[in-house]
Parts: sequence; structure tokens; C-alpha cells
Amino acid sequence: MYPRVLSLIAILTAASLANADTIDVPQGDLAALRQAIIDANNAPPGSDTQIYANGKYEFGPEDELPAISGRISIGHGLSTVFAARNNGPRRLILVEEGGFLRLSDVEVRGFRPDSYDVPESIRGFIEVRGELAMHRVQFRSVHNGNACTAPLGLVCTVPRAILYAHESARIDISRVSFIDTGTTILNTTGPGGLLENHGTTNFTTSQLRLTDVPIGWVAPIVNAGELNILNSSFLMLNAGADLPSPTQLLYTKGSPETTFANSVIGGFSGAWCASATSLGHNLVDADSCAWSATGDLTGIPTGLIWRRVNSTGRFVTHALVPSAASAAVDSADTGLCPELSLTERRFVRDGDGDGVAICDRGAMELEPIGLGEGGINGFYYNPQDDGHYVYIQQTDFTTLVMWNTFDRDGNHVWVYGTGQLVNGRSVIAKAYINRSAGFSPMGIVTDVEAEPWGRLEVDMESCTKGAVAYYSNLSEFGSGQFPVERLAYVKQLGCIDQ
Repeated sequence: MYPRVLSLIAILTAASLANADTIDVPQGDLAALRQAIIDANNAPPGSDTQIYANGKYEFGPEDELPAISGRISIGHGLSTVFAARNNGPRRLILVEEGGFLRLSDVEVRGFRPDSYDVPESIRGFIEVRGELAMHRVQFRSVHNGNACTAPLGLVCTVPRAILYAHESARIDISRVSFIDTGTTILNTTGPGGLLENHGTTNFTTSQLRLTDVPIGWVAPIVNAGELNILNSSFLMLNAGADLPSPTQLLYTKGSPETTFANSVIGGFSGAWCASATSLGHNLVDADSCAWSATGDLTGIPTGLIWRRVNSTGRFVTHALVPSAASAAVDSADTGLCPELSLTERRFVRDGDGDGVAICDRGAMELEPIGLGEGGINGFYYNPQDDGHYVYIQQTDFTTLVMWNTFDRDGNHVWVYGTGQLVNGRSVIAKAYINRSAGFSPMGIVTDVEAEPWGRLEVDMESCTKGAVAYYSNLSEFGSGQFPVERLAYVKQLGCIDQ
């Protein structure tokens, strides 16, 4: 199935670029962009039109783009930004049946359309009845509204997706990032904030990262058609810790076909796995996921870290990347690894330094970074949050990680754990906190009770900088990630970037 999907994406990409008419749009001129789409729609049947749009285009509440009825491509390696003004329109664009739109190297950010007065006829921020292909597109903080039939949003029965595919639609997504995108504005229970698919959608080498989700939200993806997910990563960090977490990744309607392969899913429940088919080599941290195809791993940490990456895309400066300690590294099905261009191949490395350049599961490859012996040892601080410190000490048997933090009431808490160091730079530690500890009159610590806390995941990108992700079982801590910078070296132990 998947080789056919990848070849179709290549055909669509080639078709959108070959023998096409071109229209150059002045930088930031939204009126000219709208006129270019109208002109492309009026081109002779079978014509392909490339619209070169550079710069930032701001969309107000009434600035929906003309519906796509021709064959149109927008972007193509230029620095194109679609940004909201006053929250932006209720729908950005509609691809009509028979129409084809390709977006490439475009950033879409900050749209938050009005939730209280959206007609039920508008089902998605990008609504597709024809064909949509997206390559190297980034959605950042794009929120969907709901079709409401009462003042103040008291009755919001029709959730709106960022991407909505009708039964006649085909969507091909490649190297697309959805960053804090697809959550509902209101605390509704409607699923499908990111994607509602009733047609055919191929989601490849792409990723979703959510850091804060409203209470009562169900699932970012709804499938009622054919949905194929390959080489992609999905991570939810419940920063608020008020949501009954974890939630589902997928909600299905009817009897759809949903397949996953070479993908990584973290922070979601495993209950939804029963409604999808694994084609193998998936990594899911929920132990309740019952997938058991070749290479499937369930109930173990994903080790996904949000970090700056080298990328051929214009806007993807950060991405979900497996840490060196992640089981996703060098463990994918090689027959399903992404097909890379000559330019992209120089960004694919042997991530864990073992000499085997098998692709990682998920959307992005781990960068090859090695620290000298003892190099991870030291004292670190969080430059974004005063008073948070991390101490790391490698021994002959294990690696100790201690995090000095606070609970919700501002009480001082030490979270500590141990794990195995991988490639001199990364560790996944099962973590605990001490309860009921105190001091006797003689100064002796008494009644120490270790309570399971969750886990800490550390991944260094150099001798001086790295990231710590935390996943707590306790509601007062929740989950999240923060950067760390070296404050001090352990005496007599240096660090060498290799």
C-alpha cells in the first residue's frame, strides 16, 4: 500500500511543477494573490499554474481566498507566510471538486476564527472537495472554531477541522508540521480539530505537537474514509494538568480504513488503537495499545524531544526528534523509509552513531551528536524558569538525574531517577519523589517513602545545551519540556563535542 502512496505523491508533485504557467505576486499583496487565483481558475482546462508568492500575507475576518477550481500551486521554495489579522477568516480556502491545490514552503500561523457564528456549511479552515497536496508546510497556533447555533456558543454541535476532506476529496500531506494546532477554542467534546477525513488522506513524514488542550476535547483526528499514516510523529504534552489525560489520537465513524506504519505516538491513550490497523514498526507509549504487527513497540517511552533541527524547509526550525535513548532510532522498516531528494539526503544521518544508517521511526531523523566520556555529568539550569536546576551524574552502573522543581503550591520538590546513558548524551529515567521524609532530633533522615512520579528524559545537543522532557503520573506536575544550559562541570570531568 505505502509504496503506491509515495509514488502517487511524487506524481502529483511532478504534475504541479511541469509545464506550468507562472504568476508572480508582489510581496504581501493579498489582493494580487486573490486575483492570481481567479486568473488561474480561468486558465484553459488542463492548465497548471504556479503562483510565486513571497513575503507575509495578512488575512482579516473577511479575507477568504477564492475557491480553487483549476490546477494551482502556491509557494515553491519562497518565504511565504499566511498570518491572521483580527483572528482571520472562518475559512481560508475551499478546493472545489475537480480542483487541485498544491501548497509548498508556506507557514500558516495565528488563525483563531470566531467560534460563535460559523455557518454549518463551513466544515473546515481548509476544506477540500477536490485534491490538496501540501509539502513542507507549517501550521503554528491555528485554532478551529465550532458551528454554533446559539449566542455565546452555548450550542456548538458541529466541530470544524483545520483540514476537512469530503467524500470526493484526496489530501496528500508530506513534511508538514502542526504545532499547537487543531485544538478547539471552546471546551467542547467534538473530535476532529486537526483533520476530519471522509475521503482519502495520506499523512506522511509529518508531525503533530500539542502542549495545551481544552478540557473535554476528544481527538485531533476523525476518520470516516481512507487514512494512511506513515513515518510520522504525534505528541501531546498536557501542560495544564487539568485535562483527564491522556486522550485519544483517533476517532472513527462508520467502517473506515485507517493504517499506521513507522510512526511514533506519545501522550495519548491506547484505546483508539483498536480502531486502526498497524502495518508494523510503530512506537506507542500507551501500554493499553494492543498493536502487535512486526516491529511494533508499545508501553515504552517514545523519547520524542522538541528541538531545533537542520532542515531543508524554510520554516521548520524546530521539530519532534527522537532522543538518542529512544527506541525509534535506527529501528524503522527500511522498505518504508522516506524517499529523499538529493538535497534532503545530506540531512539524514546515522543518528545513534552505530554505523547503521537505517531511518528512524517518525518524521525527523536524530542528529548525530556525541559527548566525550563523562561529558553529560554536570549541573544545569533552566534559562526560562528561575529556580529550576538539573543535576546529572553518570556512574559505572547507571546514570542519576535529579530535578529541583516546585509543586503547584510552590513547595520545593526534588524529582530523581536513574536510567541507562545512550551515546553519551541521552537518558530516559524512571522517576520518583520522596514523601513523609523528615529529620530526627539527632539530624537523621526518617520515614523516607519513595513515590513513583513518572519519568524524566534528557537529551543533550552539545556540551552546553540540551532539553529535559517530563511525564508525571501526578496531576500537580503534568507533562512538558524545558531547555537546560550547563551551569557547572563536575570537577575533573570535561566535555568534548564529538
